Amino acid sequence: MKLPLNEPERALCAVTAAWLDAQRTLSLLPVLACSVAIAHLFFDRAMPGIAATVLLMALPERYFALRIAFDAGAFRALALGPVRDTDAFDQALRQLDLGGGTAVDRSIVVRTQGAMRLWRRHLAVSLLQFVLMILLLALIGR
Repeated sequence: MKLPLNEPERALCAVTAAWLDAQRTLSLLPVLACSVAIAHLFFDRAMPGIAATVLLMALPERYFALRIAFDAGAFRALALGPVRDTDAFDQALRQLDLGGGTAVDRSIVVRTQGAMRLWRRHLAVSLLQFVLMILLLALIGR
């Protein structure tokens, strides 16, 4: 049985959850980009490949957003105490077939670093969608 998380670990979980919650603001960019891409396909069609790329990128973007929302809730539970330790968390993940089957015990630091990598991937996809949206807007009326 693993010991309950200590205060610095709980603080790290709380800060990670807060940061991941804040990314919801970032999720507005892909929604805007997809809206412009759909409008471009219906009304302009000058660059359907770019518009289609923006829409296809919505698949990984939405997956990353879903995972980030899940991770934010998980880190919040670890920070506030409903989940007392990572062993209990991993057991719950396994019961729901959501993972948690790693052979090596991952520390809270490693887990938060993984969440931040996921956030950076979401940021990269979102920014690329936004840049392609700007290109589509620049092409309107040409």
